[in-house]
Amino acid sequence: MSEDEQACDLLPAPIAALVRSGRLPAAEQKLLKLLPSTDDATRVAMALGMASAWFNVSDLGRTRRWLARMPGTANAVQALCAAHLAQRADDPTLAFEWFELACHAQSSQPLDEQDRLQHGQCALAAAERARIPHGRQGSWQRHLSLLARAEQLLGELASSADDAAIAELAVAGRERATRLLGSRSARREPG
Repeated sequence: MSEDEQACDLLPAPIAALVRSGRLPAAEQKLLKLLPSTDDATRVAMALGMASAWFNVSDLGRTRRWLARMPGTANAVQALCAAHLAQRADDPTLAFEWFELACHAQSSQPLDEQDRLQHGQCALAAAERARIPHGRQGSWQRHLSLLARAEQLLGELASSADDAAIAELAVAGRERATRLLGSRSARREPG
């Protein structure tokens, strides 16, 4: 099944037909009118479908907007799909948030090593983006918080990964997070 077909499976038939015909702006308008009258589970699926449709035509801005519009009631599979899509749409902050939700929703069964690596890498990339304040209050605290989370995620993975390549990438990421944290790192040893 192609990515277009997967995206269309999540959308109501009339909207899916518009997507298949390449009329995404019209599909988006219909979906925006329909969303307020749907339950959260349906809203999550439809927003994920629309985000996928926009990603398939390389409109990363609209992809990110639809992912941000998804309710936080997504199940673990939907949250993981949203995380991967956000990462491919070059939004590590949004990807990190969806990975976090996937972790909490899937607490009985942890993410696989590749997803855990991506989760940690997104935390690190989001931390680096948060370092540049862009006029936001609290961005430095967010930067430090994300760095600490990246260090934790990548440190846990580095010590438990079965795949040597993943462990190596996790070690490199953890070391970068530790360096950026500097004296604030809990793992930093006195020199």
